[in-house]
Formats: sequence, C-alpha cells, structure tokens
Amino acid sequence: MCRWYEFYGLNEYNNVIETIIQENKATDYYFELKVILTEAITNAYKHGNDHDPSKVIKVGSMMTGGLLELQVVDSNDKNSIVKIPESLSDDNLLDASGRGLFLIKSLADTVAYQENTLFISKKLRG
Repeated sequence: MCRWYEFYGLNEYNNVIETIIQENKATDYYFELKVILTEAITNAYKHGNDHDPSKVIKVGSMMTGGLLELQVVDSNDKNSIVKIPESLSDDNLLDASGRGLFLIKSLADTVAYQENTLFISKKLRG
C-alpha cells in the first residue's frame, strides 16, 4: 500500500524525505534517496508548480520486496512532455534544466514521467 505525504512549497520536504527513509529502513541508501527525492521535489515545485507555494506537492512511497517505489506529483494541469536525459555533455553541464532528472536517473533503477507524476524505483535489498 502506498503511503502519501502532501505539502505546499518547499518548507516540509526535508521532513518528508527523512520520514520516507526511516519508515522504509533505508538508511544504508540515505545519500542516494536524499538526492533523488530532493531533485524530484524541487523539480515539482519549480517546473510543475511554477514556484507557487499555494500548490500542493504529493509524494508517495511503497516498499515491495526490496524495491522502493516513489511517486512525486505536482499540481501542473498541463500535459507537459518531460525528457529524461540519457547523459550530460560538457556543453550542457551547466544548463538550468536537466541535471536533476539526470541525477535521479543515475541513482535510481527506473525513472518515468507521465502527466504530472514522476515515477521512480530504487532497489534497496537483495
């Protein structure tokens, strides 16, 4: 069963990340999960919610047989197309967008974006 957290703006995201890590007994993966969730939540706030602290961000987490499945949902009502970069070149290393998704893809096992939801999975055990 997926456990959901809702918050507005970026004031509560650290507490949500800490809770997800603790509840899933994932402290061995603390750094990776902290980066993955920080980047995903920041992207939801900046790009999905247009920096609007009155719009909700939802984060879902579910552990299934050693696989942590995460969902980060923004309040975007547009059907945006998000491209998850396969790599970063020296030319676009300092671009304002794309690095966060690239980091998530590098640290997670799978990443996909559909409508206003980023789906992430990370194998933690086994």
